[in-house]
Amino acid sequence: MTLIIRADGASRGNPGEASFGAVLLDGDTELATSSAHLGVTTNNYAEYSGVIAGLKLAIEHDPGQEYLVQLDSKLVVEQLNGNWKVKSRDLMPLVSQASKLASQLTVSFEWIPREQNSRADELANEALDNPVSQEIPSQPGSIRAPRVSSPGTELIFVRHGHSAHTEKGLVAGGDGADPELSDLGQREAEATAELLASSPSSWRLAMNNPLVISSDMLRTRQTAESIARKLNAELVSDSRIREIFFGEWNGLSNEELFSKDQQLLDAWRGSLDFRPPGGESIEDLISRTSGFVREIRENYPNRTVIIVSHMMPTRALTYNIVGGAEQYLWSTSFAPASVSAFRVWGSEQYELITLNSCAHLPIK
Repeated sequence: MTLIIRADGASRGNPGEASFGAVLLDGDTELATSSAHLGVTTNNYAEYSGVIAGLKLAIEHDPGQEYLVQLDSKLVVEQLNGNWKVKSRDLMPLVSQASKLASQLTVSFEWIPREQNSRADELANEALDNPVSQEIPSQPGSIRAPRVSSPGTELIFVRHGHSAHTEKGLVAGGDGADPELSDLGQREAEATAELLASSPSSWRLAMNNPLVISSDMLRTRQTAESIARKLNAELVSDSRIREIFFGEWNGLSNEELFSKDQQLLDAWRGSLDFRPPGGESIEDLISRTSGFVREIRENYPNRTVIIVSHMMPTRALTYNIVGGAEQYLWSTSFAPASVSAFRVWGSEQYELITLNSCAHLPIK
């Protein structure tokens, strides 16, 4: 028997104060509900938040059951069914999260008239009228701080400083050469350590009992050692956050790569599952790093964790936090010795503090 999920979003203004409601039904029997106030956002954001909440109810109830999600937003239904393109950058992380949750279920999506969605609408409006009494939900696409009492875990991402390979524009994957920091890279590592020790007031970092976790490659360990020494912090290595494996592309210059494998390079940049000859795909990298982020969230609540890694793992790790769409992996860049920081709560809530900050770095 198919169970029904009905979801709805409500907003007073667009954008305006918004909320969502979701109900899980077995025929006329109400099995579970979820609702929450979202703060100021768009109606479509609220609609997607309701779908996400409903899918979570289904997973908690019985992931082996068959489900039908019904809502009165034609846009959301058609986008989730793959018939309409998602154009809004703000919605892309929510679409991604909803799709990930749906992949754990046997589920379909269906539009219904508004009058048939009255219970979900009622829950959404109750949350809108009584925001204080509601549990604040995860907002995967939001960079506004969730309203929670816990200070959260601070995740600070640092890319290693320049190496000789970086300066020459040579490919150096996790399965290739392991160059040390150049003189410039050493100065960048020290500057980054100084920055984190001073903790800019505008970032509002607690720097609570900091732990430094580094890729096990030499250039990241050297960068991490400078930071750990300055902060008097524990330093550990983890091979899961090595650079992506580039296979036969290792050691090539950008010019050589363009002239030798232009078509393959274009295919790699436009895909998640394409592998360079002998290397890893982006999906391989995401799979390799996803457990790492989850463990950090679970094992170090309310602590500062500084993660020293490489360009592609930093993209994958931050992608894992924001639940971003595929475009995120190719539209973000992390310069050598740059600093990016997030504050996270639980498994999904986050606040972006800074991204690819480079103002502290010495002039080359």
